[in-house]
Order: sequence, then structure tokens, then C-alpha cells
Amino acid sequence: MKTKNITLHAILLAIGIVLQLFESFLPTVTGIPGGKFGIANIVTILCIDMLSIKSAFILCILRPLLSSILYINLSLSLMRL
Repeated sequence: MKTKNITLHAILLAIGIVLQLFESFLPTVTGIPGGKFGIANIVTILCIDMLSIKSAFILCILRPLLSSILYINLSLSLMRL
């Protein structure tokens, strides 16, 4: 059971990071600078539904940290081209 929870956490975190990186490439439609739709928050709602609020809180902390690290590395590698 513990392995299943760890795997589910990892899958939800990976999907959240991919959605957040995808959303960063979309233009802002709201008219507010920096305003986004929040597509990656769907994963947080799924985590609350499938696991617990504690797991969703951990996901809410890890997702922006890891996606910002990946986004910086992606930006730096594109600048080298």
C-alpha cells in the first residue's frame, strides 16, 4: 500500500509539473500581466480527492519548486542555441 501511495504521488507530481510548464508557454488571455488559468491546480484537486489534504499540501509545495528548476534549466539550454 505504501508503494502505491508513493507511486501515485510521483505520477501526480509529474503531471502537475508538465501542466505547469505547458501553461507557462500559453499567452495570457485574462488581460492581467502574469494572470494564468491555473491548469496545474487540477492535479491538486485530484490529489485532495484521491489521497488527502496533507498530500495535496506537499504537492503544492513541491510542484512550483521543481517546475521552476526545470523551467530555468530549459531556458538556459535554449539560450545556448
